[in-house]
Amino acid sequence: MPIYEEKRLHRRKSILYLAIAFLIIYMPFQIGSRELRWDEVYYSQMALEMNLFKPNTFVHGEVISGNYPLFPWIASIFFKAGATPELGLRLVSVLSVLAMLVLAWEAARRALDLQAASVSAALLMSSILFVDKSLDGYPNTLGLLFIFAAWIAWFMYGPVRGSWNMAWFISFLFCGFSFYAI
Repeated sequence: MPIYEEKRLHRRKSILYLAIAFLIIYMPFQIGSRELRWDEVYYSQMALEMNLFKPNTFVHGEVISGNYPLFPWIASIFFKAGATPELGLRLVSVLSVLAMLVLAWEAARRALDLQAASVSAALLMSSILFVDKSLDGYPNTLGLLFIFAAWIAWFMYGPVRGSWNMAWFISFLFCGFSFYAI
């Protein structure tokens, strides 16, 4: 008989611990308290001048070429809902991290078990790269969300379910969204 035996994880308790860790690490309610960095201002101005039905990137009335419209378009939705420029830009990045955590959780839970889901979400959340880059209002985190979603979809539909046509279609769709984000 072993001296120590690990207890099985409970779904609610592990989700609660991960949610508390997310709130402590990313502090989504205080992301709008810092001023915008110099290059975040361009994305903020693009989002403020964005038309929702014609997503061109304008800054002070001039079309900006070389920028992709998905990130400012999503930020402009938050702006139109009443968010400040600081909060609106950074909320897109933090919600992208939250969506990646949910994707990692669900993929690991389906592939293995609840313990693997908790570990994968915790490792992804506590990555120093995520903590450093996702608290700023840049489109990199949104693009990474779409690339990660494409990878998970390709893995779940291709090798696991054997539906390769669906795997490639959904992966290309998410990669297309990523192209318009970064």
